Amino acid sequence: MDLKYSNSPLFPPSEPPEGAHLVSVGPIEGVGETLEARWLDMLVKLGQALAANKAAPPHLSALSIRTRDSQAIMDADQRMLDLLYREALGGNFPDMAVVTDPDCDLAVEAYAILRPAPAGPVYADMDAPTLNYEYSARAQVPEHMAYFQAWRQEGAAWRAQNLTEELSFGEGPGRKIDLYMPDGATNPPLHIFVHGGYWQALDKSDHGHFFAAMLEAGVAVAVPNYDLLPMAGLGLADVMEQCREAVDALWDAAGVYGYDRDRITISGHSAGGHLGAVLAATDWPTRKGDMPKDLVKGAILVSGLYDLEPLRHTGVNKAIGMDEDAAVRLSPIHMKPAHPMSVVVAVGGAESDEFRRQSREFAAVWQQRGAETHYYALDGLNHFTVLEALGDPASELGARAMRLVAWV
Repeated sequence: MDLKYSNSPLFPPSEPPEGAHLVSVGPIEGVGETLEARWLDMLVKLGQALAANKAAPPHLSALSIRTRDSQAIMDADQRMLDLLYREALGGNFPDMAVVTDPDCDLAVEAYAILRPAPAGPVYADMDAPTLNYEYSARAQVPEHMAYFQAWRQEGAAWRAQNLTEELSFGEGPGRKIDLYMPDGATNPPLHIFVHGGYWQALDKSDHGHFFAAMLEAGVAVAVPNYDLLPMAGLGLADVMEQCREAVDALWDAAGVYGYDRDRITISGHSAGGHLGAVLAATDWPTRKGDMPKDLVKGAILVSGLYDLEPLRHTGVNKAIGMDEDAAVRLSPIHMKPAHPMSVVVAVGGAESDEFRRQSREFAAVWQQRGAETHYYALDGLNHFTVLEALGDPASELGARAMRLVAWV
């Protein structure tokens, strides 16, 4: 997120591109006791206002933050503001400016350029609005911000009580791992979870609490971050490599922290399901000579994205920037498991047809390529409650996950 001072609000282009029209929204005031709360509130309201005008965050072209105290914005925790922006609007960053306005505590105004949707199907038999809806868990679950807020608050509280160490595997906040070690366990297995957010939102600190039951059962838990897209000089292939580097670092650190690197399992949710599948397909001995082919003993992939070609035709690709070749090359459905491991592929029964198709077809393909796959479509669960089920040992998915980590 690139915030800069401006003497006046950003104005839209004098003339939108041919066939497009301009949507103007705001100023919208944020409400809350803290700067961060007001920031998030105004951005959530902006997203709602865009939707009311048949626009979406990928259509944003210019955004002005109006405030009587510009310095407070510039002095705030920029990473937190960035994460909250991504939580509300994804990685859809237009030209942005902070403008001093004595009439506003904290407000936003924005312009979006709305181009007409292409006529006819853009993927399979789906037109652009249908395809975008199929791949937007946020649109399918209008109350999604309540989940994000709960995860952020509960995750931070649990992390403060249980974190053993924050490990670094490179420069910057995206190259860190939260490690949780169980009390009193000797040489425990290690479970690695990769978070989602369409590769452009959320954080490791939002997710550790989902693995409280594993930690209590004597399993070490690691939750890595990765640099979020969009970022200059960074592509999805780089994010995938960062996740491999996180596993490299955990492999090397086993002797320091005392977990068993010969009993590693992984899980991932949404975009993290994609990244988890990438880890399950990685040829580890080619990276380090002491790494075995079966380094990942088993995987639990939840509501993942395994065929990226459809996403190339959605607003998500504004932040990802895939061409046709990259969509094929970076799709786990075109990879194979590193060895005949057990792979749980789960999706919420209340998710869209496309999310369910992705999981169902991926499970079938990897079964043919040697994995022992177990496919679950969990009745009544949406894209967010299915992740919560993973952390609940009383649920079908949570119980299956506990059996997997106990088996290795």
